[in-house]
Parts: sequence; structure tokens; C-alpha cells
Amino acid sequence: SRPDGLTILITPVSSTVNLAPSLFRQLSYDPQKDFAAVTTLATVSFTLAVDARRPIHNMQELVAHLKAQPKQGFYGATSNAGVISGELFKSMAALDTTYVPYKVNPNALADLLAGQLDFIAFDSTWTLTQQKNGFVRILAVTTARRSGALPEVPTMQEAGFKDYDMTPWWGVLAPAGTPRPLIDRLAGWFNHITNSEEGKQFLARSAFDPFPGTPESTTRLLNADFERWARYARMAKIEPQ
Repeated sequence: SRPDGLTILITPVSSTVNLAPSLFRQLSYDPQKDFAAVTTLATVSFTLAVDARRPIHNMQELVAHLKAQPKQGFYGATSNAGVISGELFKSMAALDTTYVPYKVNPNALADLLAGQLDFIAFDSTWTLTQQKNGFVRILAVTTARRSGALPEVPTMQEAGFKDYDMTPWWGVLAPAGTPRPLIDRLAGWFNHITNSEEGKQFLARSAFDPFPGTPESTTRLLNADFERWARYARMAKIEPQ
């Protein structure tokens, strides 16, 4: 696209752009060179959740449950970020638990409630609704800070997993070469929305936390997260296709 400020990309940057080199052997673009960072928008927590009927109320009880049945534990996820959430937990807790892939969340929920899964790793937008409906109990969020939508739920770090931080973030990117005045104007517009009460309420309804930024801070985060998400992919044994 022409770098004229008229074409932009609003995307979960960390799990798409940053993760792309770990997902695909060949790309039609260079994720590290073909974009100009405009601003960050929001973060969304992933969650680890269990069947609400099970007597498992925190991460330590989940670890004890899984270690009591080595090689017999299973968890479900439908996205790469969900798999990474589960695999980071497995690695830090030294668990021998099997990941079961699903195409859609309801199928994984059905298996969780049928006792075929021990936990699920999904984004908080979805699990929050299922917790309100009484189906699941959210044990922890994957972000370094608690989610505004789930203030009572501890982070994985608070649950005892030091250095656990899996924070997917949404942002705005423009084609490389977009003039800086246009980048600044776009960043100002988006940050005005993100910082407004209407913007905060809109994000909160979907369990997102506002995360305004600058072109400079977004560039630093974008560059740093290529290595971070490549490391996550290696840990989760995600192979490029």
C-alpha cells in the first residue's frame, strides 16, 4: 500500500506481526521492515480456567491436580496465543500435560465440562462471559498486571510463576515510509479515542485494557517483541509452515 496515511492496519500486533516469522517459512512481506509503528491501543489478557464445578480454586491446586495424574492431564486452546499460554505454564510448573487443539471455543468448553480437559487457555473476552454464566472458574491471567475486567483474578506471577508475562497487545501500523507528520496525526487521533471515557468503556466491554502509546514507544515494543514471541513459539513447539 502507498505510505499516504490512508491505509492502516489495526491488529493484535504481538500474535500476528511479531509471531509471523515463527508461523510461516515464506512471507510476502517483511514484518520487521515493511511497517511503521503508529501507536499501541490495548492489551488483552489470556486466562487459564477450569470447570467451575471442580474443587480447584487457584493455580497451585491445579498444579497439584495435574501432578497427581502425570501424562493424563489435558488442556485445550484454539489460538497460538492460547497454546503459548498453556505451554509457558507447563514449562514453569514442570508438568507432563498434553495440549489438545480445537478450531472453535465452544467445542473445547464442551469437553472441559465433560471432564475430558483439565483446563483451557483462552482470551479473557471469552472466558469472562463463560465465568459469568457459571461454566468456568478463571484461575489466573497471563499479563504482568491484573486485568481491569477481572480485578479479583491474580496474575500468573502473583500465583507463583515468576517472570510469567504473556501480554498480547493491539496496535496501529502504517506502511513503512509514511511521513512522520501523518504518523503523529494518526497517533493523536487514536490516543484521543483510547483515553476518552467512551473509548475506555468500549474496551472494557470486551475485557480489553487501554494501552495508549507513541510512535517511539510502539516501535520499541514492536522490535523487542519479535524475539520475545519467537522464544514463546519455540517453547510451544510451534513449527513454521
